[in-house]
Amino acid sequence: MSNHQKHPKANEQIRRFPKAFVWAHAINGIAFFALYITALPMYTEFFDWLYPVFGGPANARLLHRIFAVVFITPTFILLLFSPKFLFLWTKELITWKSGISSFSVIL
Repeated sequence: MSNHQKHPKANEQIRRFPKAFVWAHAINGIAFFALYITALPMYTEFFDWLYPVFGGPANARLLHRIFAVVFITPTFILLLFSPKFLFLWTKELITWKSGISSFSVIL
């Protein structure tokens, strides 16, 4: 999906997300995947074959911590380069819409 969207009444493109959000999203996705891969051998012995890939258990734990820091950096990227979008996005995340209240969870 493109970051631009065709306007139905004009022959111009409208940017859907700021560049800071696109970069933050990419960094977050890569860091999430790296956290997942580095956590697998720590979670179960089935993935112990990954330890040599990371240079041993100590290196896997170190990489996991580094990627954890990288995972939280998109928040700061948005705060520095696109604070208005960050606050609007946060507001949208915590605002309950009318259709959500009718949703029920069966336990």
